[in-house]
Amino acid sequence: MATLSHGSKLVVDLALPKTVSHVHAAAAAVAAAAGLTLRNTPTTRCESDFVGYLSTTEASDAYAKHKVKQYVIQQKSWTSMFDPKVLLILLVRSSAIHFLPVMEQYAKDVDKLGETDDGVEEYDVFPPIPDLKPASRKTVLSMVRDLVVMTTRRVLERLSEIYLPRRWTWKLMKNIQDSAVRKYHRGVLGLALCTKMVQTSLVGHAITVLSEFTVAESIILGKLLSDRNENKKAWKTARRDMFFTTLRCSFSLCGAGLGAGIGSAIKPGIGTFLGLNGGDIAASIFVLSMYKRWNEAQHNEQ
Repeated sequence: MATLSHGSKLVVDLALPKTVSHVHAAAAAVAAAAGLTLRNTPTTRCESDFVGYLSTTEASDAYAKHKVKQYVIQQKSWTSMFDPKVLLILLVRSSAIHFLPVMEQYAKDVDKLGETDDGVEEYDVFPPIPDLKPASRKTVLSMVRDLVVMTTRRVLERLSEIYLPRRWTWKLMKNIQDSAVRKYHRGVLGLALCTKMVQTSLVGHAITVLSEFTVAESIILGKLLSDRNENKKAWKTARRDMFFTTLRCSFSLCGAGLGAGIGSAIKPGIGTFLGLNGGDIAASIFVLSMYKRWNEAQHNEQ
């Protein structure tokens, strides 16, 4: 009864306005006071509550704007592989892969000749200079193949942007040097920077290694299918080449990741670039030397 009398008093006080909206407001006040719910009765908000609601929404929008990471993908043009810097890197890489084993073998021949001179350090007879034409031809062919690899990489980048989530595509196409510099400026140093850059390089360099693997395997299959005299020996050679190609690409990715991590710990940016390419080249040379020794062992057994 006390609640109803209090509600009747509110009706008398709030029924004075002549407009319909005020009448609805009075009815809502009566319902609130009596603890009742009236159907089709509009409710009103306090102005301070409305302002507080807006401020909360703006704060959440600002929070989301600063916390949600924007994945900006920078696509490279199809002609970016003809940049002088890129061509110079390809030339140095191909030359190192094909000329260093030749020079290493020549150095071994010189050492053997020195051992046969009864301890005399100075001698006039040197082993003949190896023929560099095969290595030069392989270097040129390797550069052409690297250009095809880079074109294949552009194709894979376009496909990843279409079929993969944006976050994955951004990680695959990330600039590893810039990433090392950004981490350094954020205060990541020493072993932590090395560890993070190894992870970043393994992902960021994967699409390059995948492109090289695709081209190398395609060349092996093309040679096998174009050979008219297909026999068991040809298939065995193709399987062996595919195995060593897979091994070389795996070692190349691991070497590039380790090199980038060590180089970033020493000097982010330049050290990252040198470590990435140096590790890639060193791993490729190591696998190629293993392949050469394995071939020599097979020929000796035969």
